[in-house]
Amino acid sequence: MTLKKDQTANSFWTGEHSGRNKVVALAAVVTVAIILYALILTRAASSYVSISPSTATLSGNAQVVTESDGTKSLVFQAPATPPPTTPPPTTPPATWPTRTSVGAKLGFLRTMSGPGIDDTSFFKNNGFPGSGTASDPYLVDRVSFTSQVTLGNWDSSNLTGKWVKFTNCSFAGEPNFPTPGGSAGIFARDNAPFFIVEDSNIKVGSRYVEKTDENGKVVIDPNTGKPVVLSYNGSSNFGIFSYVPFQLRRSVVLGANILVGFETERSERTGVVIEGNYMSDVYSSKDDHTDIINGNFHASHVTVRNNFLDGSRTNFNAAGPSPAPSVTVVTNGFGVYDDPTGSSAGIFENWTVDHNYITNCATLFLSTTSKSRFLDPFVLTNNIFGDYTYLSFSGRTPSTQSGNQTAAGKALSF
Repeated sequence: MTLKKDQTANSFWTGEHSGRNKVVALAAVVTVAIILYALILTRAASSYVSISPSTATLSGNAQVVTESDGTKSLVFQAPATPPPTTPPPTTPPATWPTRTSVGAKLGFLRTMSGPGIDDTSFFKNNGFPGSGTASDPYLVDRVSFTSQVTLGNWDSSNLTGKWVKFTNCSFAGEPNFPTPGGSAGIFARDNAPFFIVEDSNIKVGSRYVEKTDENGKVVIDPNTGKPVVLSYNGSSNFGIFSYVPFQLRRSVVLGANILVGFETERSERTGVVIEGNYMSDVYSSKDDHTDIINGNFHASHVTVRNNFLDGSRTNFNAAGPSPAPSVTVVTNGFGVYDDPTGSSAGIFENWTVDHNYITNCATLFLSTTSKSRFLDPFVLTNNIFGDYTYLSFSGRTPSTQSGNQTAAGKALSF
């Protein structure tokens, strides 16, 4: 290159060679771009680099590395692979008791006609273990009772204050008393022991017969999901009726006018627990009153939790089950009554009704509206109120309520 007179190197590049300079500069830019692109493809796939013009700093996943001979290289790092994420645990949908998931699961070891149990000697004489305490109750296991079991008597009894536990048992009720005014699968009098029923069947009425196949397995109706019932008797008013505190868990209760009824006292703080049961198939003949759960007069200190309560009701005329019965619904899912009326009306307190599915009733929950007769606490939480023909709720305002909803998921407040 030869400079003309008075021409500097700077003026050469900025003067007559400016057009050529532009071509050279453009070629240089293209060359650099190609090199960077090749580096990205061959050494750092999915990597990137950005350069700050003012400070010449790098960002992204690239860095300048000085080699042992002083040479500086631009090195791309593969992006860090994040650890695999574990999705949060899925809360399973609520599963409600069914007539096949609860109830007696073991074969019966013996059959007994419904005894009158009013003395501690009954347990020793029949080989039932236990000492009758809350921690070591008399244990009656795997017995099929073919008629009403009566606990205690109307007078004094050495069973008063004792504990009895029935497990994997069947209670058929009393076959010889027509409704109304019949009997019960279990009937506990004033001086009865406290009692527990777990994992048992209370299917009252001598003609409550479920169809079975050649292997003895109950036949399920594919349209209803329920066993095929060949006939009802409806001879028992109650599945359970008790004047003393009791506990009912993981059991099936079917076929009575009132499935569970009790008249306990406010002073009996041991209380009533009804938990994890399947109740359905209420029977009604003429003039029967029908409830799923019936608490009367002073019934207090009650917890009803995690039950499936289906008020489907079958009506029979005096001639029996022919012609085909009509299926209607029970009067009340819960009937909490302060009978009798007037100055002697009952006062009750401390009810917790939590996480139950209540459906197929005229009224799902009925109680007095008086807070002076239905005393706090009254806790009504997390229940599903299903189908009804009259009212979902009629009673005093709960002292605590939350989480109640319709079967469609609509929030409810009473």
